[in-house]
Amino acid sequence: MKKILFSISILFLSLISFGQTASDRYSAELLWKLGRVGDVQVSPDGKTLLYGISWYKLEDNKGSRNLYTIPVEGGTPQKVTNSSRSIVNGIFRPDGKKIAYLSSESGSMQIWEADTDGSNAVQISNTDGDITGFSYAPDMKNILFTQRVKLDQNIHDIYPDLPKANAYIEDDMMSRHWDSWRDYSYSHIFIATLENGKVGAAKDIMF
Repeated sequence: MKKILFSISILFLSLISFGQTASDRYSAELLWKLGRVGDVQVSPDGKTLLYGISWYKLEDNKGSRNLYTIPVEGGTPQKVTNSSRSIVNGIFRPDGKKIAYLSSESGSMQIWEADTDGSNAVQISNTDGDITGFSYAPDMKNILFTQRVKLDQNIHDIYPDLPKANAYIEDDMMSRHWDSWRDYSYSHIFIATLENGKVGAAKDIMF
């Protein structure tokens, strides 16, 4: 069912948002102007779809991503966030009363909640570093999120007298493998309490 809804959403948005006709010739430049739909979520009551669209400006060589909703039965899409930055990981709260997403409006990527129409947006987490993903417990008493945790020493740790050094230390070949890249940090899972609309102290469950 979700796959069907996802396909319908892409087709619907393509028709109403891009205004292309059969006579248009698709070029690389035109493809970059098209919105890229992804991460479709169904509301707990099964009535609404929440999804993101990424838009790119070829002349600026950058883009942004915002969230939209549309009734499952069809209708007019509603833009529920309006940020020049990218908003990702949009989901419905388990009770269906709010949506939540990751935004870097405050500097680092943090969890925000808003009404389902995008109003009354509030930042609910305040962690050191970027949050890369999150999910609510069904009873909304806890929240799970992921962050990169630095575990290995980099050149500034090994040579603190060289603060401006921009180098990568490698003592074994190959220095780079095509399926991975070492950046001294690793993705860890954290669990935190959720009280009074705020994310509490978090515990890294991978230590």
